[in-house]
Amino acid sequence: MAIIVGDVVYALRVMRRRKGFSFAVLLSTALGVGATASIFSLIDAFLLRPLPVPDTSRVVRLASLTEASPVGRFSYAEIDDIGNQAQSFAGLATSKNAIFGFARERGEQARVTIGVLVNGEFFSTLGVAPALGRALTADDDRRAGERPVVVISHGMWQREFGGRADLVGQTLRLNASEFTIVGVAPASFTGLQPFLQPALYVPHTMIREATGASRDGLTNRAERSVDVFARLKPGVGIERARDDMRRVAAEMAREHSDANRGRSAMVFSQAGFRIAEAPDNLTLSWLFFGVAALVLSIACINVANLLLSTAPARLRETAVRLAIGASRLQLLRQFLIESAVLSTAGAAAGLGIAAGCAAFIRSITIASDLPLQLDAHVDARVAVCARSRPAVRPRLGAAAGHSRHAR
Repeated sequence: MAIIVGDVVYALRVMRRRKGFSFAVLLSTALGVGATASIFSLIDAFLLRPLPVPDTSRVVRLASLTEASPVGRFSYAEIDDIGNQAQSFAGLATSKNAIFGFARERGEQARVTIGVLVNGEFFSTLGVAPALGRALTADDDRRAGERPVVVISHGMWQREFGGRADLVGQTLRLNASEFTIVGVAPASFTGLQPFLQPALYVPHTMIREATGASRDGLTNRAERSVDVFARLKPGVGIERARDDMRRVAAEMAREHSDANRGRSAMVFSQAGFRIAEAPDNLTLSWLFFGVAALVLSIACINVANLLLSTAPARLRETAVRLAIGASRLQLLRQFLIESAVLSTAGAAAGLGIAAGCAAFIRSITIASDLPLQLDAHVDARVAVCARSRPAVRPRLGAAAGHSRHAR
């Protein structure tokens, strides 16, 4: 370990002694990695980023399947059948976007606010624990029109109520109806859509009080407008869940032939559903990723040329070190460490550039009443995708050339 530390210290001294060269390598690497990470962070936000919930790989997306629509939604009546007959899921979470007329108190001018109508198992299925108060429960579903309740988002808690700790039990008004605030969602949970951040979570059985819409949609099997997420039971894989859903869909087609004839069902992974829902986004993502790969390749070529240009200048150093007893393995290790230090520093600078670009994208205000945000950010997965060590191979080649010349 002491030898490695010594080699790293020597590499830092070489970088300090050759500031111009080191800066050129770092800049080229940083621009290549930064461009790649920035583009991938957008692709990640659109298609790949998992839901911000615990054990997210166990959460899947259900879709109603027909020849015309491979990613259709479900009606509430169909969801009840799935909950009663499916054997692969530990719970179902339903979600339906809705527009509310929101006011903090009586007499205040109502404002348009986007929220979500959810079922009582929504938070428990997703594994989301409230930051304050309690989550919605199945008991809230059974109290249609009786004591309306709501869970607000963390952003609304801060924005509209100043983050008050005594908020639970207070009321707000939706569609001129009074709702009791029973909980606040955690800051980490920003909803189930990539860019839509809902302000409110309301039990779907309270749709009439919250939006003024009829409750008929809760029993109409043909009114398919609900997104369904499910958590797989322990030990159940996605293929087994697909077989289970096909069985349930066939049973529904037999029992309700008028509404469900010709319909099946599919279980998707989160990324799989987004790709199936908008295939053009995948094509566009590959195009952007190809551009990022081209930029990174150009950066690697520039770094390789810079490193190879230093080979003649280091012939004397290499010859002297061989003459005083350094082995070729020691020289190779030293050159590798120098390359690793340069590439690591350049990659870190590139990720810093990408993080700055992501922060700028998040700061863009979209001219809309909808709570939309381009939530691009650089996380561990983006860093792993964008990692690059363009300096390693050129330095290996230079080291081999030094050794051969010294001989």
